Amino acid sequence: MTDTFAKIQTYLSRLQYPGPIKPNWKHLAALQWQHLHQIPFENLDIHLGREILLDLDRIYQKVVPTYRGGFCFEVNSLFHWLLQSLGFNAYLISCAVYMEVHDAFGADGGHAAVMVLIDGQKWLVDVGFGDGIQKPVILGGQEADFHSYRYYQVFALPGGNYQLMKSEDQKKWIPMYRFLDMPVNLPHFQTMCRFHQTSASSPFTQRRLCTKLTNEGRITLAGDRLIITGADQRSEVVITNAQYDEYLQQYFDIVL
Repeated sequence: MTDTFAKIQTYLSRLQYPGPIKPNWKHLAALQWQHLHQIPFENLDIHLGREILLDLDRIYQKVVPTYRGGFCFEVNSLFHWLLQSLGFNAYLISCAVYMEVHDAFGADGGHAAVMVLIDGQKWLVDVGFGDGIQKPVILGGQEADFHSYRYYQVFALPGGNYQLMKSEDQKKWIPMYRFLDMPVNLPHFQTMCRFHQTSASSPFTQRRLCTKLTNEGRITLAGDRLIITGADQRSEVVITNAQYDEYLQQYFDIVL
């Protein structure tokens, strides 16, 4: 993208992250945390009939100055660009998402995430998986990372694959997605990006979704439901289309 310095400053302002920034774990974790709080994971363009193209300039314009969000191919590719621009050694990785209802993994390229190398150690970073990891998770670590009332761990598998898993108690582990630790470029995701916009079997075409972290927990618009969660409580109410637009603006600063 052109005008890189100005775009970085505007992006950081969008994240409400003043800096200065050094390419270390502390600042990486802080940037991820702010991203998850300020930029929602959402698929609204799909339900508005607006084609999502994997073009960084278009994604930037949508997410940063227009105050929208996006799904993984958008927000993780944009975050990857920001990290690289700030001096982090970061690259995109291609993932296959676990589908619990089928007890199987989807196609490779169904999800984009980011790998960051800091002081010889690799960290998985993700700002585009809905209710996913909220901090960098070490690649192939021996101990689980506990945050937001859940354990996360990236396990090494035979054949060079890795698998991100989650657990409530470290006894029952549920897969989230698996991947090869191999850099890919944004066009790698073109086929699956198109699939998730057009296929009836994609979860993104089945209902509108907009969600982000809050200081208390999470707020989500899913279909015709407003869901607000906190440490010890959860509320879910049915809303009208008019209320949907009101809540989009009230909770996410989104005006369609």
